Amino acid sequence: MNLKQIWSIIRGRQTNFSWMNASWAYYPDGDPIVTKQRRLGMHATTYDYLKPTDDQMAKMAEAREAAKVYGEALERILPDGPDKTFAIRAHRSNAMWANVAITRQPDGAPRT
Repeated sequence: MNLKQIWSIIRGRQTNFSWMNASWAYYPDGDPIVTKQRRLGMHATTYDYLKPTDDQMAKMAEAREAAKVYGEALERILPDGPDKTFAIRAHRSNAMWANVAITRQPDGAPRT
């Protein structure tokens, strides 16, 4: 069986292959991006701009200040090397995810 035959079999099936790339999947609702986001557990507004409320901005500033203090401690305490680099980069990523947690519900819907 060649690749063209395999492709025609896959395209002919009306099944959602969650383990495959979105371009290979069948989209029952006709919108590949929304279907892929739903399959991956993402809210439809995941990639939309979400303007934080004033209360959320205050919480984000507090979280940012705490992250800054901890980041400075990591920089000061950890010995130079790849593990320090990883720890600081992971901390930076966690600080960004804290902002997402402040502005989104557990299902990804905007928190108002």
